[in-house]
Amino acid sequence: VEMVDEKTMQTSAAGVAQSLLGEISSQSSPSPATSQQMEEMMRLLRDISPDDQSGSVHEATAYQSDTSFLRRRLPSLPAAFHPARKWIGARKNLTTIGLILIIATFLRFSDLSSVADGISTSSPQGIMASFSIGSTKDKTLYYNTKKGEENKALTLAGSYDGKSVICILVTNNEKDVADLLVALQSLKFLQGDTDLPSPVLIFNENNLSDEQIEAIRMSTNRPISFPIVDMTTFPQGFNPDDFVNQAQHFDVADRKPWGYYQMIRFFLTTIWHHPSVERFETVMRIDSDSCFKAPNSYLPKMMYDHIDYHSQYVGVEPEAGKPYLEGLFDFIVEYMDRVQKSPGNVMLWHFIETTWKLGNTLPVLRTNLEISKRSYMLRADIQKWHSTLTEEEPYGLFRYRWGDAIVRFLEAAVFATDSNVLTVRHEGYFHKRECSKEEVELALKHYKIR
Repeated sequence: VEMVDEKTMQTSAAGVAQSLLGEISSQSSPSPATSQQMEEMMRLLRDISPDDQSGSVHEATAYQSDTSFLRRRLPSLPAAFHPARKWIGARKNLTTIGLILIIATFLRFSDLSSVADGISTSSPQGIMASFSIGSTKDKTLYYNTKKGEENKALTLAGSYDGKSVICILVTNNEKDVADLLVALQSLKFLQGDTDLPSPVLIFNENNLSDEQIEAIRMSTNRPISFPIVDMTTFPQGFNPDDFVNQAQHFDVADRKPWGYYQMIRFFLTTIWHHPSVERFETVMRIDSDSCFKAPNSYLPKMMYDHIDYHSQYVGVEPEAGKPYLEGLFDFIVEYMDRVQKSPGNVMLWHFIETTWKLGNTLPVLRTNLEISKRSYMLRADIQKWHSTLTEEEPYGLFRYRWGDAIVRFLEAAVFATDSNVLTVRHEGYFHKRECSKEEVELALKHYKIR
């Protein structure tokens, strides 16, 4: 009778273990054992333990003789598991492998899965992945970065990444450089970046003299650099000799024959990929013959964070500029049809259509000062539009001298909306004849800006 009861109890225990292991293996993703599950396990263990806690002489001998066996192969169990230890020690048919499977599974539920959860919540790149000392993207050297060593060219710290930058394109012409010195001096009126003054990029063709560079550097206390641009290359497939004497070729006094065209191409298309600009998000472009004569509360940042482009609306192209509108309106209408694009700002587009039909002219923006989000200008649809204007047939920029002031208004109507473009005047800004050195210095004195 005793043998039959023992065999029945062993069969019952094996069934319980198999049931538990089957339930465990059926779960697709393990989770920590709850207190309810632990209580259920203890209840099952108590149910299968012998009613007679004293046991027979045979059972006591078996338990005592197997104590060393358990200690050699298994870790000590908590006191709550003592009934299970007694039952296991009395029955040698339950193998060590079975015990290890049950215990290891519960350990995995209660401890290891919580560790795994902690690992899975951390970033795969590590919590310090975004930390940097200095920018790893840009090795452009800047002057005016260290007090007492302003004439030493150094790299900028990583704190400038994603911030604003002021960009100016200049020739080595003496008048241009003289105008630039005044423009840089007037940047003292900008109050939007007093916490971290935005650096200045003076784009040039590597022909500034040492004396010019030193004079430019000393005209501002902002970090300043002199990145090089190549204004002698043309789009692939374009031969400048085929177009110089055609239609309305546009020349500027004291400039290279294609200098004005290349300037437009630079600010429309190529500046967004220049290595010195890549680390910045907001780009303030200003001409060398521009200036400020009153405080501006937000420049060189955007007036509002959600704005992607800001340039002042100044009217329509005058009569003298109409020859340089040839084909542009028809071109953008056909372009929208081919790329299946509808105007993003319907009101601006209706205004464009009206000015063209009634006056055979187009509205313009004052691009002598414009603020752009680089991420906006790098949008695939805008990049494609710029490339179509400057890099591909029919080479509208080079063949017809389509100006950036008109192009900017067109793309504001087509690619932007009324919520991410501003066309109001920049407070304190002036241009050309209103930017003499004497006037700027008088304005600085008036506002007690040193």
